[in-house]
Amino acid sequence: MVFPSRGIAPLRFPDGRLVGDTILRATSRELNRGDSVVYGDNAGNMWYSGDEYHSYQWSSIITQYDPATDTYMRNQPPKQVVDLAEAAGIIMNWAWTTFLPAPVDNDAAQAKIIPTTNTGEFCCIAGRTNDENRDYVLVTGDGTRYLHDMPVYGVTTFGGVTRLVGVEESSTVLYLPGVSAVHSELATILDDRGEPHWMYQLPWVAWRNLTLRNEEASHRLRAVQPADVAPLLAALEPDSSKRGTTGNQGRATSGKRVYSALSPNCQPGSAAMQAAADLLGTDDRELCVSVVQLALSVQASVDKLTSACNHARVQHKREAIAARNSAATQEAPAPNAGDADRPARPAYAVCGESATAREVIDGKRDASHIGKSYPWGWLSFAGQEKALVSWAMGPLTPPAARMEAATLLRKACRCQDRQPHVAAGAYRLASHVREAR
Repeated sequence: MVFPSRGIAPLRFPDGRLVGDTILRATSRELNRGDSVVYGDNAGNMWYSGDEYHSYQWSSIITQYDPATDTYMRNQPPKQVVDLAEAAGIIMNWAWTTFLPAPVDNDAAQAKIIPTTNTGEFCCIAGRTNDENRDYVLVTGDGTRYLHDMPVYGVTTFGGVTRLVGVEESSTVLYLPGVSAVHSELATILDDRGEPHWMYQLPWVAWRNLTLRNEEASHRLRAVQPADVAPLLAALEPDSSKRGTTGNQGRATSGKRVYSALSPNCQPGSAAMQAAADLLGTDDRELCVSVVQLALSVQASVDKLTSACNHARVQHKREAIAARNSAATQEAPAPNAGDADRPARPAYAVCGESATAREVIDGKRDASHIGKSYPWGWLSFAGQEKALVSWAMGPLTPPAARMEAATLLRKACRCQDRQPHVAAGAYRLASHVREAR
């Protein structure tokens, strides 16, 4: 029994359950659901959180409940959690902290999918660093500490890969540790209709019931090379199914659920599904669908990149023509004195030294707010060079797309010679494409 809205798990005792700050028994006729979080250890001890307003501020109050005597003890937090937080030197957020019993036969604990203490409790302590930076921090039951620039409340390891768990718009989001959220958010696994998989709605506390679905398929996917995915990319059919992007996505105004059209590539027996099965070594439908949808998302990104490069080529031609015209105007004699006194338009206004381009690449201006008709609108990837390189060098990205990405990076490099990592990214991409050939 788990409440997905807050990700809170009740704890069971012989004649009832502790649900937040409420005791739920078989004879109970109603449940007043609050925001309290429940904690517990393998010895059977139970706690729950509460808030108290004192001296013009709210503070967390942790109360221990003893079901054997039906007694409550205020300000008695679990010592293990407090000791871990003090040793890590962090300011705890009790509402985002997890401390729950995990039996010795728990598959997730044994496989190290969830972090545990030395006595076996499922434990993640969330909060902020106790310094002037006040970074988001997560401390696991074994004392491992993770810093991040977004709130995270969990960490999990599947197939040897560690991911931080956060929440975004009431849904789970995964990050790679040690990398900014801008570059580390992992792609969302999609179902056959292109919508986030239902497991993204699982609350974090329910992850203690998960196991690795197919270890061999996981190893295959992590070791995949461009040649391995070529049959899958070749098997993709044009996907014309419509998917909404507004806040009411998937729901009609009447309140009834409106499902996206089933992608033809995810139909049982499709060429793409067969290619995915061959790639993974399993015909597990959901696993195959997730890989097909990933290939489709990469294909969509390639289309956007191609469009951006075409825009850049057109702009380059316009700049060259404008530069020639500007040079010719400066060489021609002025028809009158007024024109002779008028300053010529500087070359950087029409060439690759645009002040706007510099501001975008320097991160001083948000390129997403530049209109599509603006000459530098194609620079919307500015500030994302590392992410662009990582994406372009991925096994599902075609070699032609890598060259397109390198073209954009070289263009940016000409606009801003003070960004050596841009030139390095273009060089890496070009080298990668040559090696692939």
